[in-house]
Amino acid sequence: MQTPGALKLLLDELERLDTECDESKELARQFYERDKEVATLRERLKGVKGLELVYSGTLVIGSLLVGYAPGAWAQQPTSWLALVAGGVLMGVAFLAKWVRR
Repeated sequence: MQTPGALKLLLDELERLDTECDESKELARQFYERDKEVATLRERLKGVKGLELVYSGTLVIGSLLVGYAPGAWAQQPTSWLALVAGGVLMGVAFLAKWVRR
C-alpha cells in the first residue's frame, strides 16, 4: 500500500467506479422516466380499446337492423323503425371512429 504504483492503481479504480456509479444513476433516472411513459400509454390504450368496442358494437347492430328492414317490409312500422335505428347506429359508429382520429 505504501508504493506509489499501488496507490495509483487504487485511485484509478476509485475513479472508474465513481464514473460507473454516475452512469448507473443516469440509467436509473431514464428507466423511471420510461416507466411512467409506459404507464401513461397503457392507460390511453385502455380508452382506445373501449372506443373500438363501441364502434364495433354499434356498427354490427346497425348493420343487422338495416339488413332486417327489407325482410320485414310487410310490417311497415317495424321495417321503418329498423331502417332508421340501424342508420342512426351506423352513423354513431362512424362518428365514434372519426372522433378517435
